[in-house]
Amino acid sequence: PRLQLDKNSLVIITGACNGIGRQTARLLAQRHQCKLIILDIMSTKFKEVQAELEALGSVVTCYKCDLSSENSMNDVLKEILDSGVMIDVLINNAGIVVPKSYDQQTYRDHTKTMAVNYLAPVFWTLGLKDRLKGHIVTVASVCSLFRGNNLTSYMASKHAIYGFYNCMRTELAGKNNNKLTCSMVCPYAVDTGMFTGFETRLNKVLPMLKEAEVGKVIADTVLNRDDVVFIPFWIGFVIKLSSVIPERYLDLMCGWIDTSDYKNNQSLKKE
Repeated sequence: PRLQLDKNSLVIITGACNGIGRQTARLLAQRHQCKLIILDIMSTKFKEVQAELEALGSVVTCYKCDLSSENSMNDVLKEILDSGVMIDVLINNAGIVVPKSYDQQTYRDHTKTMAVNYLAPVFWTLGLKDRLKGHIVTVASVCSLFRGNNLTSYMASKHAIYGFYNCMRTELAGKNNNKLTCSMVCPYAVDTGMFTGFETRLNKVLPMLKEAEVGKVIADTVLNRDDVVFIPFWIGFVIKLSSVIPERYLDLMCGWIDTSDYKNNQSLKKE
């Protein structure tokens, strides 16, 4: 059944101060005036985001949270649990990318990417499981099933989260569970700034997605409880059909299609 949200419903969103998360939060506030808890490391944006969402009718609480730090997440989790709230929806949106070739990536690049993109969604799913009564939506990626250049740590993390929620969904179905369901949203590259420098030979037929487009799909998925949603929808079929191509030729094809140059990507300048 479709999930029903109203002003008494509570939704937690990670990484909602910018990009896809902010677009999703805006739509949920606009449509349902539901209560929102925002977890983000960008605390300087809390006032601005809170004012925007409360103007749309939501009650908003913001927590500064470093999703790469278990200590930080434990502190915030304790505050949420101590407040006694029940949670209708958890949206695992936050993510990072370090776009470097495999031999330039450091072990720290891998541990931090895995922490934010994989371990953090797992942490919140397990930490809130006794308070969650509705639905979990996790933003994965088409990279959960595919490959590309200079994205080894990112793709590994997205493969991991895709596997976790596939297994979790299977377990929930086997238990005839009526309390909790979960979805994955797998978009193509999104124009959030995180993928500055991403280019392919297919840009004219498959341009980067817009934040608002992906935010709308996530907000819709919250209600529809779809299992796995690809954006655009047809790319999921293409990826699955590619599994019949021998790996050697698929490697060559993907390497030829991907012409990305990430030298001006902001995540590299932060190092």
